[in-house]
Order: sequence, then structure tokens, then C-alpha cells
Amino acid sequence: MDAFAARHLPIDGQIFVARSGTWKCEINGPVDVSGVDRRIFYLDFKLVEPDTRWSGPTAHKRKLELRTSLASFTFDPTYAGWLLLVIDGFLGSEEIDHMQEAYEVERAPQPL
Repeated sequence: MDAFAARHLPIDGQIFVARSGTWKCEINGPVDVSGVDRRIFYLDFKLVEPDTRWSGPTAHKRKLELRTSLASFTFDPTYAGWLLLVIDGFLGSEEIDHMQEAYEVERAPQPL
């Protein structure tokens, strides 16, 4: 597993339960660190068990290119948890192969 992913977003092998079914996540290659403040996770999801209530497209594999920010991981300990919600939103959508930008500035302000 990629060292950055293992430290900041350890989801390789994690099971996600979404509206479309139960999915196993696999990180497909190292995290792209080519940008100064950009980190790109290449995630593959394999269907473990479909949800019979799902009426969207049927797929056994899905891909997500998740674009994030290094600064967000560094300065906000809740950022990884928010990214899990972004992933859950993708798995609950009808997207099969998707690129999602998920940066700190896109989050709603947290109440004090």
C-alpha cells in the first residue's frame, strides 16, 4: 500500500456499504503527488454483494479518481472522515467511472 494512503486515508481493503450494495475498496497504484498541494487517489471498488433494492445501473466494478489536498490532511484531523462521506456518495450514485474533486473549501462550515 502507498505510504501516504496508509497514513492519511487507510481504506485499502475496506468494505463500504452503500445504497447500491456492499463494495470492497482497493487502491490502484500509488497516490499521485505530482502537484504541490494535490494528492490523487486512484480507487477501484469491487462488488461484494448487490443490494436487491438498487434500481440504478448494475456494475461489478467501479472506479473513482479522488482529488484532494495535502494541506487539508495536515491541518484538519476530520478531513479523512469527510472523504469517506464523499466516497459513500459516489457508491450511492449511478456513476461507474468518475473523477471527484474534494477539497477543503468545498466543505460546509462546521458549527461552533
